Amino acid sequence: MKKLIGVALVVIVFAGYKFWSYQQIPEIPLGKTTLKTADGRILDPSGITGKYLLISCFQSWCGDCIREAPSVQALRNSMGARKLDVLMVSDEDWEKINRFGKLSKTDLSLLRSQTSFSELGVRVYPTTWLLSPDHKVLMVKREGFDWNSPEVHALIR
Repeated sequence: MKKLIGVALVVIVFAGYKFWSYQQIPEIPLGKTTLKTADGRILDPSGITGKYLLISCFQSWCGDCIREAPSVQALRNSMGARKLDVLMVSDEDWEKINRFGKLSKTDLSLLRSQTSFSELGVRVYPTTWLLSPDHKVLMVKREGFDWNSPEVHALIR
């Protein structure tokens, strides 16, 4: 009986740690990884200034990521490229990233992180940050969100 209680306690502690770690919102991955375009060019997000920036960490297999992308596209379309830049980032290979682009039916900028999301602390998909023109975090959402909502429009206007 004592052995069973000990095993149960270990399982509960481990499950609690996993739940806690998945609830922690990671820091923005800016400066912690190199982002590359499909043609191999390096993109430095810190060079994007004077406009709002939305960074979404996605996975090609993630249903919430695929469902969220059209609202990100609609937000970018309604705000315009001079006011909002969008970076859709994955750590998967380009075949999967391009498949995501087709499934999401958007023309958003798809980038590949050279550092794995697990190393960056991103464990829930999508994890999306909205940053002010001076790169202060205005909003962070995980597991899907309507980015073309009045709430987001109010933050950007």
